[in-house]
Amino acid sequence: MINLLTSNFGSFLAAFGYTVLSSILALIASLILGTLFAILQVVKNRFVNVIAQIYVEVFSKYSSSCYRDVFLFGRDPVSRY
Repeated sequence: MINLLTSNFGSFLAAFGYTVLSSILALIASLILGTLFAILQVVKNRFVNVIAQIYVEVFSKYSSSCYRDVFLFGRDPVSRY
């Protein structure tokens, strides 16, 4: 086991770097989207406000397991919860 780790340490380190990079990019993207939709909720334009409210409500009411069930397996989330 140690031989496997030492012989492939560069690959493991590169994979760890990609994992950290993807986490940072996801954090930045979620921060930008969250800020954008928070701003859109306070805009006086009714159409933009409704779109922002729908986005926030959909992503705040259902858990990630519900998204998995709906988008990957096509299950009805209401009947499960």
